Amino acid sequence: KAKNYRNNGNGNGIGLNNLVRLKRSHAKAAGEMLARAFQDHPLFAYFVPNAYKDRGNHLIFEALLRYNVSYGEVYATSPNLEGVAGWLPSKKAKITPWRIIRAMDQSSYSIILK
Repeated sequence: KAKNYRNNGNGNGIGLNNLVRLKRSHAKAAGEMLARAFQDHPLFAYFVPNAYKDRGNHLIFEALLRYNVSYGEVYATSPNLEGVAGWLPSKKAKITPWRIIRAMDQSSYSIILK
């Protein structure tokens, strides 16, 4: 059993065993949360034009999450998605066009083709 990595003083810390493994169906909500969290980050602001941010900056994070769910693991701190982290095994770390296409869903195609 995983040990707590944070203790709130009464022994009821948030443990690794409390993490929620995300599925493809969580990608949109988690992508929106990450977009809100990083919208003012200097690197994100530099690389993502304002016009794209207005159109749907969550799509970048949603695509990354779909890729990670398809080829690795993605976990959230709870079903409320306060925090999200993804891992890829070294054999799948190289992001190829074919893997990106396979990780996308039909709604992603319609957004790209607009």
